[in-house]
Amino acid sequence: MSKIILFSFLGCVCFLYTLNLFLKGAKKQIIEAVLCILIVATVIASFFVLGWRWGLIAVISPFVLVGLFRPLTQAVAYILLGYRTGIDEQSESINSLPLFYFNGGEANYTGGDGLVPERAVIISGCSHVEGVAAEYAYITKIHGQQSIDWEAESQTLIGHGGKILDAIAVKTRNGGRTYYFDTSGFFGKFTNEKESC
Repeated sequence: MSKIILFSFLGCVCFLYTLNLFLKGAKKQIIEAVLCILIVATVIASFFVLGWRWGLIAVISPFVLVGLFRPLTQAVAYILLGYRTGIDEQSESINSLPLFYFNGGEANYTGGDGLVPERAVIISGCSHVEGVAAEYAYITKIHGQQSIDWEAESQTLIGHGGKILDAIAVKTRNGGRTYYFDTSGFFGKFTNEKESC
């Protein structure tokens, strides 16, 4: 009976730990630390309560369980919490993204999804500095928190179809991707030169 209780508890904690990998928030690291402590305590308890053979199985179990639970917890995070764990072909439309608000202004997102130069995201209604911040806010909306869920690998200005595009290459947990932004609405404009939409 104690085997069932210990391994059921270990399985539940491993599930919660894996689910926490796909969540965001200020308490994420604290929750992760508490769950790790619970996993270690359960493994140590299994040595004392069940013996060394079951203790060794308990040592290996968290690694196996986290790997097995990963696809399930990713689906749970997406379905139940509405949290996008990555970008795919059914990703949100650019029109469903909210305005990006700044101190004293806002940027508007129009155009395409930004995955190819022909469908570049158009950002307008802001200064140059705010426009670049809006580019990063767009990527954050899709992939999660910068430096945790994604990293910018490069940022390059390119010419395409008579327009200046900002190409930002990002690295995510699921691989790499480049986003293209039409900078015509803000490139070289400073705070007092903003155009309103």
